[in-house]
Amino acid sequence: MELRLKGIGPDVKLVVRDTGIGIAPEDLPYVFSKFYRSSLKEVSAVQGTGVGLYLVKSYCEQLGWTVDIASDQNGTAVTLSWKHDHVNDEDATDSIPVGAKRKLLIVEDNAELADFLRNAMQPHYDCRIVSDGSEGLRLIDGHSFVPDIILTDAMMPNMGGIEMVKKLRQNIVTATIPIILLTAQNDELIRREWVAVGIDAYMAKPFDLDLLQIQLLQLLDRKDKIVAQLRIDEISKPTEAIAVHSPDEKFLTNVTRLIEENLDDSEFSVQRLSELTDVAARQLHRKIKQLTGYTPVEYIRSIRIKKAALLLQQKKFTVSEVMYMVGFSNASYFSKCFQSEFGMSPKVYMEGYL
Repeated sequence: MELRLKGIGPDVKLVVRDTGIGIAPEDLPYVFSKFYRSSLKEVSAVQGTGVGLYLVKSYCEQLGWTVDIASDQNGTAVTLSWKHDHVNDEDATDSIPVGAKRKLLIVEDNAELADFLRNAMQPHYDCRIVSDGSEGLRLIDGHSFVPDIILTDAMMPNMGGIEMVKKLRQNIVTATIPIILLTAQNDELIRREWVAVGIDAYMAKPFDLDLLQIQLLQLLDRKDKIVAQLRIDEISKPTEAIAVHSPDEKFLTNVTRLIEENLDDSEFSVQRLSELTDVAARQLHRKIKQLTGYTPVEYIRSIRIKKAALLLQQKKFTVSEVMYMVGFSNASYFSKCFQSEFGMSPKVYMEGYL
């Protein structure tokens, strides 16, 4: 392998040359196409994904560079060309923050394919790559990156995608993360196993990138709709009136029931809720925040206030009695929280309720 960098005025060229068998003339026009593999026996026998040069071209186009390729029986040369422009610090722009993007975890041991996926998804997602299932679990369990959706290969060293999914589905925090499986297998029995362990969708390799993008969006949209149904306005109904179906619904209904059972306890805390649910406080915080948009403290307080409103509607109790019934001991703080939730004081709310 030979690497050469040369500059003439503002023009810079990087030439990468090998001394292999070269690329057949009939293959040369297609080498920058994604997933293209030569049909020649001596080439197709070598493991590859057909995305390497496609990635190179994609990166070059993003940077405004050009890429050319030349090949004969003595080897292949790829030339990257660009203009060298000096950029002052004050002219430089900050990178676009990814905080608002959905988090996508790519679990793939083939570095070329993983890089291809990240390049394709990065404009839309905050992407992380790991090379096998065990790395994915460590990343998530360490809370350094909890994805909104996962894209995983089926067969990988150390731990494959199926085993990783089984473990994710056993954890309350990760049980409902949408997961798409990328696989070269397409046997009916194997597909049944995927469904049984909780794979949301699968795509056979080589896959259509546009279709994969659509699949990701559809799964996220479906998850968003489920979460929307669990928002505080719905879940604050009497728990016995809630039809429970999904794991998220079961979890949040149980949390709400426990809060309601301890409603008059002004000392009821997140730590106590953690003990009753048998979920670590940190995981509990993440899960409640994910499902309701509230922290556990905010969620407990909101349940108290909404139950106070239901009691005030009955007009059977005074404002002070209701305050104690829902776990508040300070009238001023109770009134402030109620005002924040309903835009009026508890007294005005009760008097104005028909």
